[in-house]
Amino acid sequence: MTLSLLGIIGDENYEIQLFDSSRGYISVSDIRQAKGGFTICFWLKTSNVGFFIEYRTAASGDRNETLIFGLYCGNNTFDILLRNQESQYLMGVTDNSWHYVCVLWDGTIGILAVFKDGHRNFKEARRRAPNSEYWNKGTMTVGFRKTNNSNSAVLGKLSGLNIWSYPVSITEILSMSYGCGTEAGDSKSWETVRDKIIGEVEVKDSRTCKDRKASRLVAEGIRVHVNQSALFMSPLYDASRGGQSRCLRFRYMLQGPGEKALTVYRKAKKYREIPIWISKGITRGNWVYGQVQLSSISDFQVLIKAEMGSGEDLIALTGLYIDEGKNCRVTPLSAKKACSENLINETGYFFSPSYPGNPPDDTFCKWHITVQKNHIIRLEFQEFLLTNHPTCERCFLQIFDGRDLSATAIGKFCGYMHPPVVISSSSHFTIVFRCLEGLRMTRFKAFYHSIRTQYWEGSSCSLHRECPSSCECKEFGEVYDKRILIIGEKLLAIPSNLPPNTGAVYV
Repeated sequence: MTLSLLGIIGDENYEIQLFDSSRGYISVSDIRQAKGGFTICFWLKTSNVGFFIEYRTAASGDRNETLIFGLYCGNNTFDILLRNQESQYLMGVTDNSWHYVCVLWDGTIGILAVFKDGHRNFKEARRRAPNSEYWNKGTMTVGFRKTNNSNSAVLGKLSGLNIWSYPVSITEILSMSYGCGTEAGDSKSWETVRDKIIGEVEVKDSRTCKDRKASRLVAEGIRVHVNQSALFMSPLYDASRGGQSRCLRFRYMLQGPGEKALTVYRKAKKYREIPIWISKGITRGNWVYGQVQLSSISDFQVLIKAEMGSGEDLIALTGLYIDEGKNCRVTPLSAKKACSENLINETGYFFSPSYPGNPPDDTFCKWHITVQKNHIIRLEFQEFLLTNHPTCERCFLQIFDGRDLSATAIGKFCGYMHPPVVISSSSHFTIVFRCLEGLRMTRFKAFYHSIRTQYWEGSSCSLHRECPSSCECKEFGEVYDKRILIIGEKLLAIPSNLPPNTGAVYV
């Protein structure tokens, strides 16, 4: 399945109005060849019979033009012809409503199936043909013919005609059926059909098939109450096995003037819920595709939270399903921002995105840890596997001793050696994780807890990375009145966020 990631509105955002084929039709000859199977899907709105799709190979030598595939819409019937074998099915789409129709052929197992609005209406066993080739040196024609209406009338609307070179999964067909979106076939995509129009065909630069009004989960601000949230919780899933993970796929819609967010969390038994996907922008009435990788070292649940700030806000969710044993890229790309968090508990864990799986490509996460006043933070890494590099260019974790990135940088870490245990000089820590590309065996697990400063007996000298080898760092005084003394010929830098028990004398 190929999804456009360029935005909500793109080259595929149009529909066409068809007259009788004597006036105009679609003619496509540059379809990528398929072997062993294919899927054709389209959106159709009509009250007339006569819609057809035909694929014919060109005449050559002593061979005449040959009809390889045909689809014909009748009065509550659909006729499918595939390589000299024709079947008729009872299926009506002529009620002047948008319907999503898919024809799937799997030559490996010999199954022909027809879907209407995401549900399989018919399945027929045919002779297996795993090596048969399709869309080879021919032309596909799409239009209306043999109608009783005047040839000056618009007979139907068409959008989202896509062809895949393989049998698309049943769950993906259902997901696509909720509304026309950014889906694009690998053999032929709707966005490239626009310039294949012959004769008189009207093109409308926006689509009306965006929402089929099928079942969905809806959270409305007026029902949930402003500044509250609605929560969906999944059953318990088993831990990831053998390096395999799952892919959660869904479609969603955000509308309204207020601040709102749809967030997906992973909740393991021993840990708090971890945000793994988030969307905050409006979708302009479109069903947008979302997906995120699910992986965990223990049994877990998926939590989906809808948060709204206005009584006019609406968040809807539909077409949820999970692909087992598959990795997937976060969609849309902006949803990766979910990994950045403000952590305010006195103790807790945080992880690399998709832990224990690999993080997505081009990942940037930032964690702000804040504990009570007069407390410091002890941070340790219980697992650490990042790509090794002398300067940590491709993938690194950086720790700042303060509330933001302007604070003193304690260190920049990569490779396979655990970073040392670090102690903050105040009640704040900032941690940044940056990976330019998704890499295998890339993950970390960190644990922190707060310590009241009057009970801290550890060394603070380990934090002073700016002190060169000529310096000496010492601690003196009682536990309740501890001081740090740094003596040296030169200092490379003075930390910008000095701990409260530090003084400096220049001589």
